[in-house]
Amino acid sequence: MLDPLFLPFLTSFVIAALLTPLAGRVATRAGRISPPNPISDGHTRSTPYLGGLAVFLAAAPFLLSGRHAPWAAGAGLAMLVGLVDDVRVLSPIGSAGRRKRMSP
Repeated sequence: MLDPLFLPFLTSFVIAALLTPLAGRVATRAGRISPPNPISDGHTRSTPYLGGLAVFLAAAPFLLSGRHAPWAAGAGLAMLVGLVDDVRVLSPIGSAGRRKRMSP
């Protein structure tokens, strides 16, 4: 007998496999791309945004099944913050002050 969470996991996996490339294409067409910056983020080529939205939508069937439902609200909040950051680039709170103090 299969674990009761196997079907939600499999569903999430298939949705992620389908939505992640789609989110990348949508982000590329919309111009929401992070330029390569191997020093700060390790990417050596342009990276499209919106991947977090695809992962959240893929994880939703798993999060909303069984005892994992309480995690859905936290995951939804994290996804919303990430989505806002993808659309409007957010800077860390107080980072400007720390940079000034750390500069020689």
